[in-house]
Amino acid sequence: MNAHPCHRAPRRGRAAVVLAAPVLLLVGVPFALSAVPAGAAEDADTSKGTELVQRFFDLLQAGNVAGLGKLLSPAFQIQGADGGYLTKQRFLANPSKVASYTLSNVRATRAGAALVVGYDVAAVVTINGVQLARDPAPRLSVFIKGKNGWQLLAHANFNVAAAQPPESRGDRAASQGAVSLFDSPVGQEAPASGPIRPTGS
Repeated sequence: MNAHPCHRAPRRGRAAVVLAAPVLLLVGVPFALSAVPAGAAEDADTSKGTELVQRFFDLLQAGNVAGLGKLLSPAFQIQGADGGYLTKQRFLANPSKVASYTLSNVRATRAGAALVVGYDVAAVVTINGVQLARDPAPRLSVFIKGKNGWQLLAHANFNVAAAQPPESRGDRAASQGAVSLFDSPVGQEAPASGPIRPTGS
């Protein structure tokens, strides 16, 4: 009779070990997750940011106004280094004309549904009917993810061109209608009818 307890004791020990194993595995999950390199998440954000910025410039290059209308958030604004700005409606009325472009130095940060992408872009653009090449210049694009997927919420350029020679009021009004948003001429005045068009994308 005394032999039975001796045989049962090891079985209880084995059961305890078996029950403890899943607990140890579960406890180890957070440590495994925390072991994922932070650089991997940053790389994923930069990859997504590059994809979205390329979509924006590809639509400009194709002259796809309908596609731009879907990509741009209703609250979209574009800001030029000279202080000029456009809302979505004004931008779509006369979008930039891009012949070609090259992105570089892309970096992105993300928090939840917001993705901020900084980068340099070199492009061949059309300004007042004249095609010109532009050296790389910094840009900042802000995307937000909602029910319609990723949309471009805001875009800014920091490329200030050299000061332009004095021009007549009529010439200045014409330059404010430039279809390219890749440069930001200094000294433009806001027309009485509304905001000036920033000439930089």
